[in-house]
Amino acid sequence: MIIQEIRQQYQKIIAKKNLTTTELDLLLQYIINKSPEFILAHPEYTLSSKQQYQWTKYLNRLLQQEPIDYITGQREFYGLNFSINKNTLIPRPETEMLVESSLKIANNNPQAKISYLDIGTGSGNIIISIAKNTPPKQTNCKFYASDISSSALKIAQKNALRHQTQILFQQGPFLKPWQKKHFFTNDLQKNKIDILVIIANLPYLSQKIYNQTSDKVKKYEPINALLSGIDGLQHYRIFLQEINSLTNLPPQTFIFLEISPEQKTALFQEIPLLLSNHLPKTNVQKDLSGKYRLVTIKLTENCP
Repeated sequence: MIIQEIRQQYQKIIAKKNLTTTELDLLLQYIINKSPEFILAHPEYTLSSKQQYQWTKYLNRLLQQEPIDYITGQREFYGLNFSINKNTLIPRPETEMLVESSLKIANNNPQAKISYLDIGTGSGNIIISIAKNTPPKQTNCKFYASDISSSALKIAQKNALRHQTQILFQQGPFLKPWQKKHFFTNDLQKNKIDILVIIANLPYLSQKIYNQTSDKVKKYEPINALLSGIDGLQHYRIFLQEINSLTNLPPQTFIFLEISPEQKTALFQEIPLLLSNHLPKTNVQKDLSGKYRLVTIKLTENCP
C-alpha cells in the first residue's frame, strides 16, 4: 500500500465518521515517522507490512473516537512535544495563557528570586514550558510541581527529563505535599524568595458542562481531572482555603487559575472571602475566543 492509496481512503472515512483530514494525516505521519511535507511530496511511498498493520490498528482506534493524541501518545504545547497517556489530560491551547502570564513575572523581574509552584501538573506541560522558556538573564528561578496521581507524575517526570528541565515533583492533593515538606517555611523563607507564583489548572467543569462534553472526552479523558462538583468550583475552593491558611509568604505572591468562563462572577464574589487573610487583588483575562479563562490573584499582604 502506498501513501496515495491511503489518502484516497480519507474521503470515504471522513464521510462515515466525524474525523478530519488533519487527524488522518497526523496518524499517517506518526506511523511512517515522516514530515507533512514528505507525505505530500512522496505519494508513491510504500508502507512496510508493519506500518500497514499499524495503520489498520490505529485507524480502528481513531474510528472509535479515541483522540489522536492518545493514539500517538504525544501532544504539542507551547512549541514543545509532550508525552501523554490516559492518566493525563490532553493539553489545550488556551492553557498556554498560564505559561505566558507566568513568564511575564520572570521577564519583568530579572534580578528577583522566583519560585514557581504548579498544582495539579498532569503531564507537566505548564511548569516544563515555563522552565524551558524562562529568559536566560533570569538565573534565580526554581520550579516545583505536584499531582495527586502517581501515574500522571511519572509522565511529568519523563517529560521534564526529555526537555532537560530541573523540577522538583511531589505527590499529593492541593498544597498538602508541600506543607508536609515544609516548602512554605524552609524553601521560601530560608532562601529569601522574592516572588512566589502558584499556577493551578485544577478540575473545573460543572456536572452540567461535563455532561455536555463530547463522548470522545467522557470516554477517554480522566474524569477526575475534569469534573469538580456541581458548579465546577469544588477544587478551587479547597485550594484557595489552603492558601488562605499560609503565613509569611514572599513579598509578592501571584496565583494563576484557569477557569470555565461562566465561573467568573461566582469566583469574583468568593475570592475575597476564601482569601480573607491576604487582601487579594483579582483580575481576569479572556482567551483568543473571547471567553473569560485566566484569573490572576495578587496577594497584597498578610492580615493579622
